Amino acid sequence: MKKRILFLILAMLFVVTVFTACNQEEERQEMIISMDRYMYADNLGFAGRIMVDGEEIIVTDWMGRFDEIALRITFPNEERLPGQPEFDPFYTELVFVHSEAEAEGFPDSTVVAWPQEGMAEGVINGLRWAALRDEIDMEAELGELYPLTVANLVDDWKAVARLISLLGAPNPMNTIRSGAERDGAEAFLLEIERRQLVGNREAVDKIIIRDMELRLDLSESLDLLRAAGSVEAFFAITDRMLAEGLSVEDALAALQE
Repeated sequence: MKKRILFLILAMLFVVTVFTACNQEEERQEMIISMDRYMYADNLGFAGRIMVDGEEIIVTDWMGRFDEIALRITFPNEERLPGQPEFDPFYTELVFVHSEAEAEGFPDSTVVAWPQEGMAEGVINGLRWAALRDEIDMEAELGELYPLTVANLVDDWKAVARLISLLGAPNPMNTIRSGAERDGAEAFLLEIERRQLVGNREAVDKIIIRDMELRLDLSESLDLLRAAGSVEAFFAITDRMLAEGLSVEDALAALQE
């Protein structure tokens, strides 16, 4: 009888322990800011607002100053690598808004992020370029969200994140983010035009190699491609440039003859 009572007591203690651990795990998971949200904001170069020790910090470089904060708000202590900052359970949520003006009024425990003007348009161009590169039909993938707008980056972020997940190797997001930061709304327009003129990735890769051989920048290469009218004619004239030492101006004049 005593053994049975002892067994029941131990069983009850086990159930209570498991239940408490599960509740603590759920609470811990609720406190951790979504890594999906953080990586999305990072990939798209969002600006952000975070309160640190009572000070409001507006961050426009997620891989710069925000990087030291990022690991603190996304990884609990037991999952961090040596040297990473400790997880801070103070931060409970990362929300997306359309602009810095909309970032006001949130509690200090909420990190707020939004698309940067100009850069956001460049990111959208970059996604178009990457989809063309990987022969992904953006219209089919996005449905009524196509063509993407800056508002979609916030309101429909999960659909945009899914599109990003379809992009092949090498992952283009670092290239897209840096290009959009550098060139703003003009980013990737020339790359898109070249891909549309050429039609397939293999031919684009061959043209890039030829550009390197002749030290052509993208604008010069496109001028030759437009004037040549076809990939075959482009390689014919650039063969002459290699063999005869023609300049870009000489090659363009020869194409007009």
